[in-house]
Amino acid sequence: MDQHPISQTPSQALRSGFFIFNYVISIIGTFFVNYGFAVLILMKNDRVALWNSPGILVINDKRVYYSNTPLWSDLLLTCILITFVVSLISTPGLRKALMQAKTLPIPQAELRPYRFFGVTVTYTFGRCILFTILATATIYPAILGCLEASCKNGTMPKFGNDFYATECYFDAAKYKWFKAGFCGIICTIVYPLVFLAALNRNTLSDEEYTQFLEANSSRIALNTGSTIDSGHHANHVVAI
Repeated sequence: MDQHPISQTPSQALRSGFFIFNYVISIIGTFFVNYGFAVLILMKNDRVALWNSPGILVINDKRVYYSNTPLWSDLLLTCILITFVVSLISTPGLRKALMQAKTLPIPQAELRPYRFFGVTVTYTFGRCILFTILATATIYPAILGCLEASCKNGTMPKFGNDFYATECYFDAAKYKWFKAGFCGIICTIVYPLVFLAALNRNTLSDEEYTQFLEANSSRIALNTGSTIDSGHHANHVVAI
C-alpha cells in the first residue's frame, strides 16, 4: 500500500469536478475538431462507400464523386489516431494539474483491479499504444459491425449501380457528423482510462512526490482539512 498521506481512489477521481469538467471539454473538443477535419477532407466528395470506393460513378446521367478512402479504412485510421493523440496530449496536462494539486494521485494498488485496461502502465508512450490497441480491437469492430448490419437490413442506402448493387454508402454531409460522433465515442471511452493512468502514483518519482507535497501543502491542507506529514499513513480524501 502506498505510504504517502495524500491520495484518492479511482471512484473518487472519476466523481470529482475536475474530472467531469475536463471530460466534457475533451469530448466536445474532439467532436468539433474532427467534424472540421471531415469537412475539409470531404469537400469535393458526394459520398463515402462502406467497403469499396468506385471513385466516380455516373448515376442518372450525373457524376457522383466518392471518397477515395472507403469508410472501413477511414474509421480504422481515425480510431488509431484519435485514441493515440487523446492519450498522448492529455497526459502532460493532467500531470501538471496533479503537481498543482488540482487533483490527487491514485495509489498503484487502487488501480490494480483495472490493470487489464492499461492504467497501471507507467511508461506514457507504451500506455498510449496499449490504449490504441484496446480501442481498435473493441470500439472499431463494434461500430463497423453495426454499419454492416445496417447495410444488410436496408437502413443504409445502396449505390444504385448494377456493378455495385450491394454496396452501401453515406452521403458526405451525413458522414461528417457520423465521423465526428465516432471520435466523440472514442474519447468518451478512452479519456477516463487516460485520466486514471495519468494520476497513477507510480508515475511520480519520490522526488516529484515530495515536491508535490511541499509546493502544495497549504492548498492540500485547506481542501482536505488535514496537515501534511510524510510520516503519516495513507488517507483517501475526496479529490479537489
